Amino acid sequence: MDWLQVDSKKDLWQIKNIVHKDLLDAIAIQDLPNLPYEKWGVAGSHIDHHRRLIQQKAGDVWCELTDHVQNQKNLISSIIEEKVDSISTVLWYDIEGWSIGTHIDNSNVKNVMQIYLTNCDGMGTVFYDIDENDVEQGDGKEWQYVGNSPRIRAEFEFVKNTGYIMKNNRFQLHGVPNTVGKNQQRLSLYCWIR
Repeated sequence: MDWLQVDSKKDLWQIKNIVHKDLLDAIAIQDLPNLPYEKWGVAGSHIDHHRRLIQQKAGDVWCELTDHVQNQKNLISSIIEEKVDSISTVLWYDIEGWSIGTHIDNSNVKNVMQIYLTNCDGMGTVFYDIDENDVEQGDGKEWQYVGNSPRIRAEFEFVKNTGYIMKNNRFQLHGVPNTVGKNQQRLSLYCWIR
């Protein structure tokens, strides 16, 4: 895995060459629309019918991918400069109509890594620079951006075998500014790092 810290803040890195070619080739031949999945929904909100969670079965390519990521704990520890005890993963397959607005993850999210597994033009994640006064604490554990027109900090194109690592904090405003279009397939491995 190659990585590049995006700026002096030490909380956001671009990553690439995470997955070896044989595994990428095995992923590329999967029939994504016909894989078993669950619908995605966050507790207390609606089900997003445009995001599917690919189900993993022992011995399949998805378990091999998860194992590969688990074997990167020491490297990820050195990148984020803290000990990684566990990595929980989910495979997100986003289909036509999926979108996610600009948001700050809730405070229960500590560190995350998202690995893009397909090419999906215009569907990468954008991170923004925001001022301290532009963030307020919500009713629960969520932070809310209340500013106007944030400056772009980093744009991660949705290119296969790239992605990012993020250390969450109340200034990590990010989102995907576009909606998945017809014939686009946005597949990624999302990892909660603890």
